[in-house]
Amino acid sequence: MARATVTGMTSFDDALLRSFLRSDEDEYLSDDEVRPAPLALAPGQQASLARAIDVGLSEHGCDTTLRAAQAWARREKVPWAPLREALEDRGGFCDCEVVTNVLGSPG
Repeated sequence: MARATVTGMTSFDDALLRSFLRSDEDEYLSDDEVRPAPLALAPGQQASLARAIDVGLSEHGCDTTLRAAQAWARREKVPWAPLREALEDRGGFCDCEVVTNVLGSPG
């Protein structure tokens, strides 16, 4: 399929633009962006965290905090500071974002 040419756009501009696109997706990727390693929780712990957050969201809705995730960490004796950092590094800045961005949305 032929690509349309924009007047005034050089092959250098086109190459530069393509260098910022991911090969597998049409999203921009900055030079220093690296996908984080998988969350350092066992699959059972991830499932338990997802259930705890789901219950918390059902009871209280999303209050733009990590309230349910923090309560789960406290119950399961998972150190909160490193878990919070890991969640935020993966786009989980509140409980609903943990479900969507970190653990994957259900179904």
